[in-house]
Amino acid sequence: AVVSTQSKQWYQRRVSSGINAEYMGAKEKVKKKSKLEMETLRSRFKIMQTTGTLERSPSVSESEFSIESPRLGSMEHLGHMEQRIEEIMLTERTRWEQERDELMRKVKELQMDNEEYQEQMKDIKNSKKLRDSAEKQVV
Repeated sequence: AVVSTQSKQWYQRRVSSGINAEYMGAKEKVKKKSKLEMETLRSRFKIMQTTGTLERSPSVSESEFSIESPRLGSMEHLGHMEQRIEEIMLTERTRWEQERDELMRKVKELQMDNEEYQEQMKDIKNSKKLRDSAEKQVV
């Protein structure tokens, strides 16, 4: 039974290390692929930027633009984008402030716990000193 258990453990370690290696290999492939895609997008962006075709996507034809939608680069579109960015910033600021408040609450809690702990330690040390002093007087 002992040999069987040891061989099972050995087998499980081998299988888990094989799975781990397979996972790491797949993870590296995904990283490489995403880096390649990012580089491709960057190069396309640079080309579009230098040729001045950044106003609209090359995949969108003129007929696909609706009459009501503001053209990229128009004042209306820029105003809408500015408003959207301000909304996102406000949301993020609110989220960060809530997280900060929660962390400050936890810090205060931990400080109070620490003070209680320090008091308990002080009481324990004092009682130990008293006990030691009493034992010395008895001896």
